[in-house]
Amino acid sequence: MIKTARLLLFSICAWAILPAFSTAQDSDWMVSSLLRFETHSDETSTAGGTDDDFIYHMLSFTKEIRPRTMGNFFYLYRYDVDNNDYDANILGANYVRLFKSYSFSASYFFSDDNRIARDQDRFLLAVNDLLHQYKNNSEWRLVSTYTTQTDWDEGQTITERLSYTFPTSDRSTLTLAYTYGYSFDIDHQIYNQYNIAYNYTYNKQMTLMLDYLFLGKEYSYLVGGVPFTPDDDNVFRLSMMYYY
Repeated sequence: MIKTARLLLFSICAWAILPAFSTAQDSDWMVSSLLRFETHSDETSTAGGTDDDFIYHMLSFTKEIRPRTMGNFFYLYRYDVDNNDYDANILGANYVRLFKSYSFSASYFFSDDNRIARDQDRFLLAVNDLLHQYKNNSEWRLVSTYTTQTDWDEGQTITERLSYTFPTSDRSTLTLAYTYGYSFDIDHQIYNQYNIAYNYTYNKQMTLMLDYLFLGKEYSYLVGGVPFTPDDDNVFRLSMMYYY
């Protein structure tokens, strides 16, 4: 019943935005597909297994609603390689407003996650600020994000991501980033994340991406009445983005 209600909420959001899409006569749909392999150094299974490797496949539909305003729908499927089973189905919708040096986005997504006891749906608000751009197209960005479960009662977090991106060739870029994560639920910092990402544009339709993330976890929880701090995580990702 809860899952049906959340899927209905997603459908209502979609139908609310679709009429605006239909008035955008001069803009076609942009369809993209993401295929990703991801491996972790920690064991993330709540059932005690060794869930270290995942495959993601995302299909995304984007259209310009009006000048400098984008709408997007996506479906993401996550596959658990170690247990040879699906891990999650995620449906989402994004609204993005572009300004001169920054953008604002509002998102909703519903997750049917096989690793946790209940499904989740969340709201997300983000501001992507271009702090400075150099003549060689390298740039500093700050992305501020607030996310919460839709009941606004738990799962409230904020993140601040500072990144520097610079070209390494005519077709490739390298990004160095740091992300600070804070949870209002426990009133405490939850992680420090360091990221290095290499992007290579193969042609107009295909982009290849190689990422490394170090997630330093700054929280603990009780296990049998004893505080337990989970292991830090090293994450490697190999991705391909294809535009139809």
